[in-house]
Amino acid sequence: MMFLGMSASLSGQTSACLMPTAVNNIISIKLSNGIFNDLFVTEDTSSADVPISTVWDYSTLLHAKFDGNLLGGNVDFTLASVDHILTKVREYGSHEWINIFSNKVTDRDSLHFENFYKFCKARTIYQFALVPVMAGGIEGNYNVNTIKSEFEGLYILEKNDGYYTDLDNKISNRQRNKPYSIVETLNNKYPYATYPSKSCYDSYSISGGFYKLDEDIPNPEDSYVYRDQLMDFLSDGLPKVIKDYTGRVKLVAVKTDSIKESDTQYVEKFDTSFNVFEVGDMNKQEDLITNGLIDRLS
Repeated sequence: MMFLGMSASLSGQTSACLMPTAVNNIISIKLSNGIFNDLFVTEDTSSADVPISTVWDYSTLLHAKFDGNLLGGNVDFTLASVDHILTKVREYGSHEWINIFSNKVTDRDSLHFENFYKFCKARTIYQFALVPVMAGGIEGNYNVNTIKSEFEGLYILEKNDGYYTDLDNKISNRQRNKPYSIVETLNNKYPYATYPSKSCYDSYSISGGFYKLDEDIPNPEDSYVYRDQLMDFLSDGLPKVIKDYTGRVKLVAVKTDSIKESDTQYVEKFDTSFNVFEVGDMNKQEDLITNGLIDRLS
């Protein structure tokens, strides 16, 4: 590709020389009134290859071949070299990425995908990265976007299921649990305490009128069926994520002997209360994998 100045009409003796020219701050390119075989844009001006190389490298910005279309990107190169696309997430300011999705790359259509990560906490800025992974597990450049997570209400979630409440919800009675023993001796007035375990976790009480994600409020006539479904969800023995509008998010297990239901003055509304305790750290990938909330990805 040549950028021709005063010799644009090819009237100069050297106007057609294959000398690449470095031009900065280009924001657009327009071709018109001609027949073109290739449009090749690169940041590497050290040499001019003839014919133009079809191999993309880190300096290549655009290569349109005009083979019946106007494509100028590296889709074909991506299909030939990328095995899958990893989606990663981390809180802004953190150094640890968590792998949350993997999308196999097989053809052009497979490059169009949509994933939803529902374990973000409120009032928090996150970074999401799309990372091409070559054969052998070699990661390419990170394409990073930043978003702020905001929502209302309270959610209790599993990997493929979940419930929420936006009225009269409450997380209360936070209690710090750390095992200890009181040792009394014969020769001392006061005992002393020992802490034999590294365990240190919180427990909570939760209450509210919960409804299933992406579903309307159940009809009063069949609300008992819905109540049974909620009870089954809470007592299925699977770890869960609780999060609310304040920014709190916890990886928990439900104390199945504490699940209670109470009627309200409204026929279509009922309150459910239960107790939970922490079983892992939401910012640690291995804890999310161990508790079945995300898959183990390469």
